[in-house]
Amino acid sequence: MKPKEKKQTFADFTGQFTNKNYKQGGFDCNGYDCIGLVYDFLTKKGNNIPDSFDGLTKENYYVLFNTNKIAAIKKMFEYFDSFAERINIHERMAGDIVMVQKETEDKTFPAIYVGNGNILACYYDCGVKVLACREPFKVVRAWRVKDG
Repeated sequence: MKPKEKKQTFADFTGQFTNKNYKQGGFDCNGYDCIGLVYDFLTKKGNNIPDSFDGLTKENYYVLFNTNKIAAIKKMFEYFDSFAERINIHERMAGDIVMVQKETEDKTFPAIYVGNGNILACYYDCGVKVLACREPFKVVRAWRVKDG
C-alpha cells in the first residue's frame, strides 16, 4: 500500500518565502522586493497572472518607484485590478493581496494576507517576514485573485 501524500498547508507554502533577503527588483528566492514577492507567491500558488502591465514589469517597477512614487503606486493598483477583484479590506482572507501603509514612514507596499491579522511582506530593512499588521502598519486596500 502506498503511503498517503501529505497535503501542503497554507502555512507550509508560505514558509518557503520567509527569511529571504530584500533585493531591489528581485522576484525569486534569491531576493525579493515587495511586488516581486507578491508575483512569485501568486504564480507558485498556481495563479496565472501577467508579468507585465502597460509597460510596468516586475523587473522595472522599482525604477518607476524611485523616480515617481505616486505614479508607481497608481500603476501597481491598475496592475492588480487587471487580474484581481478589489474587495472590502475587512473581507480579506489568507492568500489575498493587500496594500499596506506604514504611517510612520509614509510607505505603501503590497503584501499577502496570511490570516489572523498577519501579512507576508518584503520590507527593505528585514527581508521577507510574516508581520503582525497593526500600528504602524494598516491595510488600505485588498484584492482577491479572480478565478480562471
